Amino acid sequence: MSTTQERSLYSVVTARGELVAETALHVGGVGGDVDTDLPLAVNGAGNYYIPGTSLAGVLRAWFRAAILGDSVLGSDERDLAEVEDLFGYASDDEEDTGHASKLIVDDAVVIGQVEHEIRDGVGIDRQWGTAAEGIKFDCAVLPRGTRFRFSVRLETANQEEHDRLLGQLRTMLDALTSGGLRVGAATTRGLGKIKLVNVQLRELRFDDAEAFLDGLAQGGRKLSLEAIPPWKPKGRPVLAMEIDWEPVGPVMVKAGYDGMASDMLPMTTGVDGGRRITPVLPGSSIKGALRSRAELIVRTILGQDVVDEEDPRKRFLGQLEVPLVDELFGTALMHRKDSPRARRGNGGAEKPSGTRSDLPEPGRGALLVEDCLAERDRFDPARWADVVAAADDAGVLSALNQLGGSAARWQQAYHVAVDRWTGGAAERMLYTVLEPHGVQWEPIRMTVDWRRIQRRHRMPALALLLCVLRDLATGWIPLGFAANRGMGQVRVKEIRFRAQGVEGQLAKLDGVRWSGQRFEELAADLCEELRQTWAGWIRSHTSLGGSSDDLDEGERR
Repeated sequence: MSTTQERSLYSVVTARGELVAETALHVGGVGGDVDTDLPLAVNGAGNYYIPGTSLAGVLRAWFRAAILGDSVLGSDERDLAEVEDLFGYASDDEEDTGHASKLIVDDAVVIGQVEHEIRDGVGIDRQWGTAAEGIKFDCAVLPRGTRFRFSVRLETANQEEHDRLLGQLRTMLDALTSGGLRVGAATTRGLGKIKLVNVQLRELRFDDAEAFLDGLAQGGRKLSLEAIPPWKPKGRPVLAMEIDWEPVGPVMVKAGYDGMASDMLPMTTGVDGGRRITPVLPGSSIKGALRSRAELIVRTILGQDVVDEEDPRKRFLGQLEVPLVDELFGTALMHRKDSPRARRGNGGAEKPSGTRSDLPEPGRGALLVEDCLAERDRFDPARWADVVAAADDAGVLSALNQLGGSAARWQQAYHVAVDRWTGGAAERMLYTVLEPHGVQWEPIRMTVDWRRIQRRHRMPALALLLCVLRDLATGWIPLGFAANRGMGQVRVKEIRFRAQGVEGQLAKLDGVRWSGQRFEELAADLCEELRQTWAGWIRSHTSLGGSSDDLDEGERR
């Protein structure tokens, strides 16, 4: 027979402020827009919002990771006692049924009127290099700069618990105020970064009747966030990268809508809460290009063919299952009975879950890639609408001049397919692309969270990532739309590394500036460690019996 445990109340601390979306953000809902595959969450009043459950889940995950430190995430399925104490837990034990969270997180409702954007997504078939069948979708996002009301309450039962949990709350709020947390979907593809501003704390105490009544009349006494002794989380092991680059020619991702005179337009995204717009290369597009190159490298080394299944969805998802790449970039089908890679590892027979220790659990990857925005161009949405609505080339040119910035140098390019029999223009195959020239772009920013990679795979994963960055720097990886038709070429100027919370060879990248052209520019002992661990990983994943010289030659290729 279960028993109900009473919960004492010593104090209630309330923290209020505003959450600012530092990137575009998607928190999904149901039925918000029948024309959108992934609509935004809308509350009963018809306002966009971030559900308290989503924020609480983000805070709980951050708190658990802060306790684990450098431990591999997912290696321990148990919730830690400190996490359960603060965020609550449920239990089937009749003697201990659990308790509710001591941290109550309210829904974060959007402030003001905000127009959402639609972003198109598509999977690329690795065999044909075209859009994968059945993997086309669109997603509604709120623009960068969108603001939400933020409110959480911390309930404590005694003085000792008050002091301990208040320090933990302060540290969580510090993480929010530094912009270190993300919420919603596609957080490793540039979306969901939030920052807490204008935070205010008030406390209502119940241990003294007179203090309680005074505090009740004033809404609680004010607390200074800086005056609260912080809780000390364990270090988060990360590698941050900034890539300074410039386009060689036009670089763009195609917008999900057509113009009147321009059939294909550059994708734009809102800034300042949608009051201005700017060209954007979505993190999903950049990450997809890098992943495709990483897959090519590993498949070449291991002699692994691209999966070719009849079911188009299984074929596409199976093509993503490449050793080491799935840990670095993310995976969906690992340990599934219908996983093509799991069957390959068992002679084609179905294999029970969990029998391959080298396969990561399904989940997001360790690599996070931010959206890359134009550095200076900030356009008036109404004037951009004039570009979209322009009926002819003269109208497009006039509207671009009104936009200002680099838009005055953009060009309306005509393309046509040629009829192979007549040698003339193929019927209904003439189209136009509004090509952005002269755009100055922000650095490409990426982060590797080493906690999501097994320790024995961290150095090989770094070796693979550096090979991909080298190929980007040498011009072998175009970005964006029409990459096989003369667009998307980039020139890398410099790659900057910042390592935190790591030791040994991984720490030697901290502060390094690299051209990306030659590995010899990096520390000699780091390069040697990378070479040895990379060769060892290759040996463990291939049945080829070559000498070490053969392996070294294969790596150079």
